[in-house]
Amino acid sequence: MESLDATGDGRRFERHAFVCTSDDSCGKLGGAALQSQLKALLKVSGRKESLRVNKSGCLGQCGHGPMMVVYPEGVWYSHLDAAGAERVWREHLVGGRPVEELRYRTSAAGTNVVSNAEGGLDGRPAERGPQSSPCSRCPT
Repeated sequence: MESLDATGDGRRFERHAFVCTSDDSCGKLGGAALQSQLKALLKVSGRKESLRVNKSGCLGQCGHGPMMVVYPEGVWYSHLDAAGAERVWREHLVGGRPVEELRYRTSAAGTNVVSNAEGGLDGRPAERGPQSSPCSRCPT
């Protein structure tokens, strides 16, 4: 890892994870619990100076959650559960290797909102526009 100097240049952390905890989608699917799980792993790991795990607001991928993105690689994960989050922690955040089978891949760039089985994520009809595509991990 590059050294961190006092000039403000360079990365602050080796890896930085953002977990969507938005009430509209990921929060209802357990995003906040996953973020808490990862924070607990971070605390006991003693790696608070090299790794970071934060809550995020909506990542614009509703219907694919819980979602997480890890920087600096910019790797996105979707449909996470507790076991998947633990794998991302161990293999990617600590080990430096993205977990390929948990990665979020879709043909839609930008915002990609899909409806859930109940229609819209907030009980209203889903707003499905041109950026509405299933991902590689969407249930069939």
